[in-house]
Amino acid sequence: MTETRIYLTPTTSARMELVALEPSGPFRLIVDHPAAHLVEYFRTSADALARWAQIETVLSGVHADDDALPPAA
Repeated sequence: MTETRIYLTPTTSARMELVALEPSGPFRLIVDHPAAHLVEYFRTSADALARWAQIETVLSGVHADDDALPPAA
């Protein structure tokens, strides 16, 4: 299990957790944000970590390369 907390403001944070459900997958990514609770499943750890990086970039407010971000739904 991997877990991190991203501070959005001095008093607000989001928690991200990545769990291997079996030793070789699938993998569950959980994001607890003040506005939403997201749960996504991935076959590989590489896919889960790529999504983790996308979400962390958005939550951190770092937009160096907007083309790297997923399109808005």
